[in-house]
Amino acid sequence: MEKVEINYFFKIFNEETKKNIIKHMKNKISENESDFELFYLFPEQSVGPDEKLKVYQDSLFECCANYISLTNADISIYPKEALDFAELILEKLEANTYSESFVTSLQFIYQRFFDALSLGYPILMSSENDCDNPHLIATFDSSYKLAQFESINMTLLEQATIMTKVLKMELEHKKGPISDVRYCYRKDI
Repeated sequence: MEKVEINYFFKIFNEETKKNIIKHMKNKISENESDFELFYLFPEQSVGPDEKLKVYQDSLFECCANYISLTNADISIYPKEALDFAELILEKLEANTYSESFVTSLQFIYQRFFDALSLGYPILMSSENDCDNPHLIATFDSSYKLAQFESINMTLLEQATIMTKVLKMELEHKKGPISDVRYCYRKDI
C-alpha cells in the first residue's frame, strides 16, 4: 500500500474551505482589488459563524466525495448532509490507503466546527488503561468551552465515530447523553 499523509484530507478540507468561502462571499467582495487580496489571504476571518458553518459543511462534503472517488468505496447514494456522509463512510470503512488519513483528518476538521460553534477548539488526546472500558472524555474549561477530547482504549475509527455524533448533536441543538462519552468540567483551566 502506498503511504498517504496523515492529514491529506484535512489539507483538502482547508483548500475547499478557501474556495467555498470565496464562492459564498463573491457578492460581498467589493470591486477594490486590495479588498479581494486581503479576503483571499484571510478568508475565514471574513465570514460570520453561520456562514463559516455552511462553508465547513460544504467543504467536508467535498472531502467525503473525494474519499469515495479515491477509494472506489461501495457507496453509490450520497447523503444530503456532510456529517451524515462522514458517518456513512465511517460505518462502511474498510482498510485502504486512504482510510487512516480520512479518519484522522476528520478529527482535525471537527475542531474547526466546534470553534465555529463557539464551543472551543478541543485538543485531541488518546490513552490506554487496562481497567477501563472504551470511552471518550469531553473536558470543559472554566468558561464551559471544550478544552479536550481524550479517548481511552479506543481506535481512531471509534473516536471519529463518537466525535461525529457529538458534533451532529451540537449542530442540531440537541442535548443528552451519548453512550461512551463522559463529561468533565475543570475550573482550573
